[in-house]
This record gives sequence, structure tokens and C-alpha cells, in this order.
Amino acid sequence: MIIVNIHEAKTQLSALLKLVEEGKQVIIARNNEKIAEIKPFRSKKSRGGFGKGKSKVVYNADWKEMDTEIEQLFNEE
Repeated sequence: MIIVNIHEAKTQLSALLKLVEEGKQVIIARNNEKIAEIKPFRSKKSRGGFGKGKSKVVYNADWKEMDTEIEQLFNEE
């Protein structure tokens, strides 16, 4: 972990960003109090959308047929 003050962070931003790209953790401090962290940007993965799962779900050929036992349970009074 590297801790730098604000002035150093402003003057050495490019070098600090290179350290972050290398996997180092960089913290910016004011008066020895940590106030910010520089970390790599991670893009959000798409949540999908309408039709993203198309052709990924496999149905049996008889999926529309009602199970006789279940049908009897529904029809009982």
C-alpha cells in the first residue's frame, strides 16, 4: 500500500496510475488522514436483455401435456 499526500498525488498522477495498473494500492491523504483510494476501473458486465437466453433453455417435446395426476388434483373438490 502506497500513501501519498494531495500535492504529491497531483504532481505524480501518471506514475501513481501506472502503479495502480501494476496492482498496487494507492491511497491519497490530507494531514496524514486517508481520504481517497485510486483503484482500477472495472466495467460492469451487461445484465443481459430481452432475448439473451434464447436457445439456451431446452424443453421436452411433451412440455404442454398436462400430467394426469396433477390434473386430477386440480379437479378434485
